[in-house]
Amino acid sequence: MGFILFEILSLALLVALFSATGRLVEWAVSRGHSAFQPAFVTRQALGMAVWVAAAFCLAASGLLARWLVFVLAGVMVLAYLVAAVRGRAALEMPSRRDVGLEGLGTAIAASSMGLLLWALFLQTIWPAVGWDANVYHLTVPRLWAEAGGFRPIAFNVYSNWPLNTELLFLVASLLRDYVLAKLIHYWLGVLTLIAVFWIVRRSAGALYGWFAAALVLCNQIVLAEFRVAYVDLAFAFFFFLAFLHLQAGLERERPGPRDLIVVGLLAGVVAGIKLTGIFAVLCLAILLVLEWPRGRRGEGVLVRALAVLLLPSGVVLLAWFVKSWIFTGNPVYPFLYGVFGGPDWSPELGERLHDWQQGIGMGRGLVDYLLLPVRVVLMGDRGYGRFDGQIHSLWLVWIPLSVWMARGSVLVRRCLWVAGLYFVSWSLTSQQMRFLIPILPFLATAASCSLAELLQRIETRFGRPLSKYLLPIAIVLIVVLSGGRYLLGGWRLTGVYLEEGGSVRETVMHPIYRFINETLPDDSRLLMLNTNHGFFCHREYLADSFFEASQTRELVKDCETKLDVAETLRSMGLTHILIENRDLGIPYPRVFREFLSSSEGLAEPIFSSEDGRFVVLELR
Repeated sequence: MGFILFEILSLALLVALFSATGRLVEWAVSRGHSAFQPAFVTRQALGMAVWVAAAFCLAASGLLARWLVFVLAGVMVLAYLVAAVRGRAALEMPSRRDVGLEGLGTAIAASSMGLLLWALFLQTIWPAVGWDANVYHLTVPRLWAEAGGFRPIAFNVYSNWPLNTELLFLVASLLRDYVLAKLIHYWLGVLTLIAVFWIVRRSAGALYGWFAAALVLCNQIVLAEFRVAYVDLAFAFFFFLAFLHLQAGLERERPGPRDLIVVGLLAGVVAGIKLTGIFAVLCLAILLVLEWPRGRRGEGVLVRALAVLLLPSGVVLLAWFVKSWIFTGNPVYPFLYGVFGGPDWSPELGERLHDWQQGIGMGRGLVDYLLLPVRVVLMGDRGYGRFDGQIHSLWLVWIPLSVWMARGSVLVRRCLWVAGLYFVSWSLTSQQMRFLIPILPFLATAASCSLAELLQRIETRFGRPLSKYLLPIAIVLIVVLSGGRYLLGGWRLTGVYLEEGGSVRETVMHPIYRFINETLPDDSRLLMLNTNHGFFCHREYLADSFFEASQTRELVKDCETKLDVAETLRSMGLTHILIENRDLGIPYPRVFREFLSSSEGLAEPIFSSEDGRFVVLELR
């Protein structure tokens, strides 16, 4: 129990830090009068934005250190306390009414959702590291922390892309460890549900707010991401919250640029989360143009409002592009290789990467695009040929209902506009299901408000309060049917935590990494083959960013003999090779495969894991 309580306390303290920081920013920007409520959600977002900026500045200046992060945290808390004493940033605690517990039905809905979120929390604190987190979401922040700032990471293409969420993971890792970083992503998912609940509750009532939150959570791809340190829930949260502030500004009779300051700040965070963040910002900008009050367009106010919205995003992207240019010579590495060049890349790798990304999904012909909305909903599954994920099949009901009811609701119409625009941009890029998570809050909001309108018409006609009974039952069914295995998983983990406590951390790291960290010299440098999981590896290493566009294959493709292979590897400063015994279909040259199986004294095996999964070779 102590292990679980410690994780809860750690997250609570971090949430308090974000809230205190965000309260200061909120007061500075809007003097405490935000257009959007609940203010707690906005404060969390603004607080995180400040810490992203602080982490970037520290890393860029080479001053990144645990003690300095603690000092900054202390300064933020002290500044907040001073402001609170002066009455400028008073502490506001949420009440029972804010939670939406207005009757038995809402209590049942909230309890079922709470149980599922608790089960997901228990799975989040399991100290294993997810696939992409092992490649870069957690590994890159760890390497930055060890180096005291930004550093080049050979072969790791991801490390040169916008990584705002990874900066939050960096802060959490310095304040405590990587499990707290995982909890940040979990918390961002919870905040997304709160934002969805609130906007729907304001428009349709608490029961519909809980139903909307359930519509977001019931998707398998969302449930899976709650437990890992990825970035898609962060994307969803900041994107949706920026929209809600934009919506609040547009609701005013004469909106001005000042109403969009917070929108611009949040959009700046979105732009720096991942490469596709700019599409989300453009969706917001298009919505602003489409929905701006017609009588104000000719007065230049719209242009200034667009500038306020877009300028922070431009600044954020410029900062990340400058970083990439400094470390690779290419501001958009590895793209535009023919113009800027860059290390550890080639035109052939660029073509392979493009072909792989375009090959995800079910085709790129005209008919494929026409069928895409139905295929995404009904045919999602594991594997890139099935979008590598699932969303709930009932979206084929909720989306048409929303389109049908859109004419009667400005909020529904705007949600559908943003979701539709982003879906189009998604369809033209990598069609991975998890990249659609950012539009689910918009669709859930539109669906719940539309359902509320439909049921209200039915109730008016027949005189019976259907929603009072149907919605709690629907929410419980959604939770049980979609999240049943997660509920069981959380129950099983409770027993493990109570029995083993913090010692569970020792069970998640494969023994091969313990051998590497404890046996190999500090100046060792490994080449990883058929794996790119480096979070637990505390020696320098090279590993493919994408197996489909293998940089390792590119490195040895011109070798004609085993001696050429050995010399090429030594020229990269490599001393060892870590091989995972699995075939990923990488077309390594024949001579390289022969070198690995029989190097003729040029490399010798020094360790093999008991499960036969890994082998370590030492270059002679």
